[in-house]
Parts: sequence; structure tokens; C-alpha cells
Amino acid sequence: MAASSKVVFSQSDVMECLRSQAGITVEEAMQTMTAEEILRHRPFVPTDIELFNPSVYPDGSEMQPAGGEEPTEAEVFAMLRNYLESEFPQDIQAQREAIALFTNPDAIAKIPNPSLRAGMVALRGTLAEPAIDMILHGTMANGDPMVEIVQFNDDLPANVYGMVTYIDPMTIEINGFGRAENPFMFTRTLAHEPLHSDSFNGVYEEGILAALDTLVYLEQLARHPELATMGTQFARFHNANALARLNSGTGSDLGLYQTNGAVQIFPCSATITFTSFWERYRDNPVFEESPGNELLGEYLERVQKPGKPICSADRFDEALVDCIDQNQNALTDEELVAAAAALQLALPAE
Repeated sequence: MAASSKVVFSQSDVMECLRSQAGITVEEAMQTMTAEEILRHRPFVPTDIELFNPSVYPDGSEMQPAGGEEPTEAEVFAMLRNYLESEFPQDIQAQREAIALFTNPDAIAKIPNPSLRAGMVALRGTLAEPAIDMILHGTMANGDPMVEIVQFNDDLPANVYGMVTYIDPMTIEINGFGRAENPFMFTRTLAHEPLHSDSFNGVYEEGILAALDTLVYLEQLARHPELATMGTQFARFHNANALARLNSGTGSDLGLYQTNGAVQIFPCSATITFTSFWERYRDNPVFEESPGNELLGEYLERVQKPGKPICSADRFDEALVDCIDQNQNALTDEELVAAAAALQLALPAE
């Protein structure tokens, strides 16, 4: 593994550092370079720190939840129709099936809130699509449903975007500060939470789930670039994770352990100087394994890269991190570059 090289900047230097490090934007590069060539120039450089969590770039403004009223069933339905037209532009049948899922009585009973229901429907077409069936129809060994309800919880801590409560069956809860959010801001979280199979969430488990669920958000950005610029707390939180995942990996490949040039995945950040996606988890002194599950196996099948090791879903452990580091077949190079363009990233200056 390459030795890391960290350069720590003061907050006052960050903006000047970003300006000096940014070359042409990814969007400009797309006019003359192939997607693979663009990815080889990573790590990408942010051109607008307001898109990202201020824990990464503290010179940015404080994060705020989406303002205004919670959207109604009719408003969410209209938003979903527009989303599906972009998600499946040439597939009217896929659009109709997704709408039917949104209006399905079983889905309404289990996910009464229309925004959360639309967020789940948006899992269609992503690597986490199998989570839909698990949420709606999954059963435990005794035949009881695995998921009782998906709902908002206004009492979750401010830094918790979603969580699972285990009461046989589980309740999936999304932080209530997101009630007025765009419904598709919940899709990544709804890809993550069903993967928990017991009450213990170790560092391996959380880190692996973040590596997978961030791919779901990158899939969304590739086809729905407007999500990146919502400016809300959910959007800026997701965007920071997306930048970390995009910038981690060598050559044109995504990875978890290394970065081109062994430099920061958050260029110029004075607060978070990690040089790979996994480094932020590696710093934790306690690494405990936890059991995997069938849904994890379905996700792993969808990221499997031809010719690379086949990942086991038996446990969340170091072997699985190693395997995911070598496997990313959920997005094409073109989709990764489209996601980078949505985040308004630039290539490093020559």
C-alpha cells in the first residue's frame, strides 16, 4: 500500500487552495476526454464548498434542513412521475410498474408517508433494488414480517439520518428534520438500513454499508444531477460521502484503500485529511465483526466485477472490505463522471 502524504491547511487557506488546485471542470472535460481518462485524473476538486458538509469545509455555511411544508401525497406523486421519466426515459412499462408500487396498498400500509414511500420506490434500477422486496415482503423464520413500518422520528439525534429499531420486527426510522426534503434524498438511507440484521452495528458493518449505499447515491446523481444542488442538510451530507467514494481508488477504478497520488480525498480540507475512503473507519480502535445477511448478498452480486474475487455475505469483516475494494460494477465510468459533474467537481490543475 502506498505511503500517504498529508498536507494540512488552515481554514483561511482552504478557499485559495481549492482555487489553485482546480483545473477544468469535469463538465468541460467531458467534451474532449473519455470517462476513463477523466477518472484517472482524480482526486477531483470541489468548486463549490456549499454543496458539502461543513465538517469537511468549515468555511461553508451551517447546514440547514429543507424549509417549507412537508409535501402532500399529490405533490410527491407528481415529483415521482418526473423522477421516473428521467430514471427510465425509454421504458414506459418500468415507469408504470414503479407508480403501481407507490400506490400499492401493501406499500402504503408499511410506509404511510408519501415521501418515504417515493424514496423507497426510487431504489428501483439501483444496486439496492432488492431492498424493496425485503422491506415490503421479507419475513422472519417464524413467518412474521421483517419490517413493520418505515416512518419519521422527530426525536432522533441531529447527527442520525436514519436508524433501525429492533422490536421483532424492525422499524426503520428517518430523522424528522427531513420531512420537507426532496423524497429522493431518503433513497440512500433506505438502501442502508435494511442491511442491519441485529442490534449490534460494528465499525466493519457501518463502513461497508456506507461504501455500498454511497454507490446508490452516485447512481442517483448520474441520472438526477439536481439532487446534488438541493443545498439541504441531507444533500450536503450525502454529497460529502459521494466525494469521498468518488475520489478513493487508483487509476480509473473506485476503491477503498488508496487514492491516486496518496493525497486527500477531500482536497484542501483542514479538518478531514484522510487519503482513502476506508481510512476514516480504520482510525477506530475497535473493529468488531458482525453477521451478514441475504440482502447483503444480493447487493454484492450487483457490484461483482468480472474476473474479481466473489464476495461472501456471511460476515461484515476485513475480508469483505478487501473484496469490495476490488469490486465496483454498479456504475459505468460514464455514470461516475456524470455524478462528478453533478457535484460540480473539477480536475486537478496541471
